[in-house]
Amino acid sequence: MNINMSNPNIPNNAGKKQQGASLVVALVLIGVSTLVGMSVLRNSDLGTQLVNNDKFHELVFLSAESAAGQILSSDNIMTISESQSNDCITSNDSVDTKITIDTELCPNGYGFAEGFRIGEGINGYQMNFYYAESNASLEGVDTTKTVLQGAQHLSLSQ
Repeated sequence: MNINMSNPNIPNNAGKKQQGASLVVALVLIGVSTLVGMSVLRNSDLGTQLVNNDKFHELVFLSAESAAGQILSSDNIMTISESQSNDCITSNDSVDTKITIDTELCPNGYGFAEGFRIGEGINGYQMNFYYAESNASLEGVDTTKTVLQGAQHLSLSQ
């Protein structure tokens, strides 16, 4: 046994037993901090995916709503009304190449034009009802939205 000359009560080899312990503790702390960092990165990536998914759903919904509104506001109602047909008009217009939009405008019956006073009265007029159904989907993302809108049009009875 070697004796330390500066302090005769402490043996010379006392510090040598603990030389590897600090290295092990440092490696464990580095490993734990790496795992915590990876967990934070994974959670932030998940948050980004959730935000993007919400944007995709909103984009597809707005595309379907816009297509339904567009087919209702166009001359398509007049075309159906004048032809007295029960056939639907379909449209497959798409603004973006990744969003598929199928829109259909259909007559949905008619009723009396109550509450209107045109000319001498309401005789000879009818209220035609229509609905537009628009389906939009985004490729690559499992997102599909359907929008159903209605409209009415006052016309002469046939």
